Amino acid sequence: MDKICVAYEGLEKWFPKEKIQLSGNPLRQGLDQALPADTRAKAKLGLKPDQPTLLILGGSLGARRLNELISEQVETLKSMDVNVIWQCGKLYYDKLQAQFPSLPPHIQLSAFLFDMPLAYQASDIVISRSGANTISELTAVGKAAILVPSPNVAEDHQTKNAEALSTRDAALLFKETGSSAELIAAFKSILDAPEQKLKLEENIQGMALPKASITIVDEIEKLIGHAR
Repeated sequence: MDKICVAYEGLEKWFPKEKIQLSGNPLRQGLDQALPADTRAKAKLGLKPDQPTLLILGGSLGARRLNELISEQVETLKSMDVNVIWQCGKLYYDKLQAQFPSLPPHIQLSAFLFDMPLAYQASDIVISRSGANTISELTAVGKAAILVPSPNVAEDHQTKNAEALSTRDAALLFKETGSSAELIAAFKSILDAPEQKLKLEENIQGMALPKASITIVDEIEKLIGHAR
């Protein structure tokens, strides 16, 4: 029977259950295995190797509300013993760079990250939107994450993605209507609780489907074979 490859569970509403093949999303090269935080990766990026690193992902264009939340807490982050990799998106980079012209070297503002495996390897905790591709990457690299879903997407699918993880203790879900202080408190709650952080990492990696490309190609080959 020909299968329909899907990235995540719960799609029986749209496809026949017996035809669904849970494959996951194809991953970029270098993100098919766990990437524990590494002091060498931090040093390579010019961060403080002995400090935990917060990675903030807003996507290539950026996430306005996520940037607002982080902007309000820059001084707090400066006062903490943490590195910050803040990927704000190209739509917001110039404005944020003008707003924060003299960030210390261990708080790095970028429009785009060209080496995602290195960024993940340098990070201890991730704050991110919860699109399907991002979720696939986070599960593969096994990072403790706070997911801030965008409500402005089709059928609120980012919230559903985040809930799929949060209900399994594989990530924290933070609604963007929350305050910036509450977001930093959620970050601190993971940072200050190594056992919780480890649990999040183990649970999120347990949901990984790193061989999506192989599964999809296998199904395509079966389909071609049936068509001959």
